[in-house]
Amino acid sequence: MNNLILMSQKRIILAAIAITTIVVIAGGIYLAISYKNPQSPAETVYSDPDLQDITSVNGKRLQEITLPNGKKTKVRAEVLMVRITDPNTVKTLGGRATPFPGIPQVYEVKVPVGKDLMQAKAELEKMPGVAYAEPDYINFAQALPRIIPNDTHIANQASLNDISAPEAWALNTGSSGTTIAIIDSGAWGTHPDLVNKYSINAADPVDGVDNDGNGYVDDNFGMDFVRGTIRDANGDGTVEWVNDANGADDDNHGGLNGDGHGTAVAGAAAAQSNNGAGVASVNWNARILPIAVGSDGGGDITYFESHVAAGIYYSIARGAQVISLSIGRLCAAETTCPSELMRQSMQAAQASNVVTVAATGNNSTSNEIHNIARIATIAVAAIDTGTLTKASYSNSGPEVDIGAPVPVVTTQKGGGYVPMAGTSLATPQVAAAAAYVLGLNPGLSPAQVLNVLQATANAPPGGRNNDVGAGRINLYKLIRFCQTCI
Repeated sequence: MNNLILMSQKRIILAAIAITTIVVIAGGIYLAISYKNPQSPAETVYSDPDLQDITSVNGKRLQEITLPNGKKTKVRAEVLMVRITDPNTVKTLGGRATPFPGIPQVYEVKVPVGKDLMQAKAELEKMPGVAYAEPDYINFAQALPRIIPNDTHIANQASLNDISAPEAWALNTGSSGTTIAIIDSGAWGTHPDLVNKYSINAADPVDGVDNDGNGYVDDNFGMDFVRGTIRDANGDGTVEWVNDANGADDDNHGGLNGDGHGTAVAGAAAAQSNNGAGVASVNWNARILPIAVGSDGGGDITYFESHVAAGIYYSIARGAQVISLSIGRLCAAETTCPSELMRQSMQAAQASNVVTVAATGNNSTSNEIHNIARIATIAVAAIDTGTLTKASYSNSGPEVDIGAPVPVVTTQKGGGYVPMAGTSLATPQVAAAAAYVLGLNPGLSPAQVLNVLQATANAPPGGRNNDVGAGRINLYKLIRFCQTCI
C-alpha cells in the first residue's frame, strides 16, 4: 500500500509584530510576503479574507481602502491605474502619470501620500478623457495541500486516465504550432521536462535592445513583469518593458514556494512526454510561453492586476492562441468586479481570437467564483479524480463552464516532480485541451472552442450544474469530434 504524506499549507504569524516569512530552499534564502499580526474578524471584515494579514507584495507597500459596502480590501499604495484618452489630461497630470507599456491608454498615476485613494479616484474620473480610475488590486493563486506518494510518477497520473488521454494520444498528441501562455510566477527554465517546450523568441536575444521591435526589450524567455522595469531603453522618448536578465525563469521569484506554482501549471499543460522520464502531460506538442506576473509566496501567491493585464497583452503580442490563468480573487463586494483594467485586457484577448482559461478558485464558495474566471472564455472547476463531483474547495456558480480532475503529478521547481491539487492545476489541463481544438481547427473562435469542450465532456449526473458546468473534459471524444468539426 502506498504511504501518503499529506502536507497542509500553514501560515506562520508572530503576535504583536510585523514579520516577513523566510523560506530556505536548496541552500538559498528568499523573502516571501510580509505579514502583520492579524486583526480579529470583529475588528475588520475584508472582501477577501486572504488579504487581512498581507502588508506588502513583491516588495511594494499596500494600503487599506474601504469599499462602498463597508468592507475593506488592500491595494497597491499611492497608485491608481487610469485609462486616459485625452492627451491634454495627460499633460495636466504631468509627472504623476506614467504610461503603462503594452496596455493602450493606461497610465500609472501617483497619488500623494496620505490622500484617500477613493477620493483621488473620484477626482480623476471627472477629468476629460478619463475612462476609469481604479486601484491596483491584488489577485491570488492558492496552493492546496500536497500529496507526496512513494511510487512512480506515471503510476500516480490517474487524472490522465480520467480524461481518456491515453486513448486520445493514439489519435493525436497536439500541435507545435499552438502556444499556451502561462501567466503565473514564471517557469523553471532548465527543467528536463520543460526545457524543450518553451516558445523562445530568438529574434530578441538578451542584449538590452528591443531587436524585434515588439515593444518588449530582451523578451527572449518570456517576460518578467515583477522584476522587469519600465524605462526608455532605446533612447527614443518611448518607455517600454525591459525584461529581467533571466526572463520569466521561476528561479527569479524567490524559491518562496518549494514547488513553484508557475512551473507546476506549465507541466500540467504541456510537459515533454513519452520521453522515458518524469511525467506525461495533456498536450505533448504545444509550446509554452512563460510569463511572470507575481511572486510565489509559500501559500497564497500574489499578483498585482496591472501585471496580469500586462501579461495578457504580451501574450497577444507574442501570438499565443490560449492563455492559462490559474489566478484570481473574490471581489463581489466591490462596485466594479472584475475591474475595468481586467475587462479591457480580456476584451483585447477576445478581439484577437485568443482563448482565455481561468480558475474558479479554491475558497469553497457556492455562489461566487474568481473575478478573472467570470469574464474568461472558459471558467474551470476542480473535479475529484475518479468522480464527476467537484472538489470540496472548488468555487461554484452559474459561470462555471467545465472541470478537470485533480490531483495531478507535475513538474516541480528545481527539476523534480510533485503531485498538486486545486483549480490552479485543473485550469492548465483545460487550456491544453483548448490547444488541441485549435491545433486541429485553427479558425475557430473562442466561443466555438468552448462549445467543442462542453459538447464532448463527460456530463455530471443530472446534466450541467453550477459545480462543474458541462462536466469533465474528455480528450479522446474531443479529438474524435474535432477531426470533423468546423
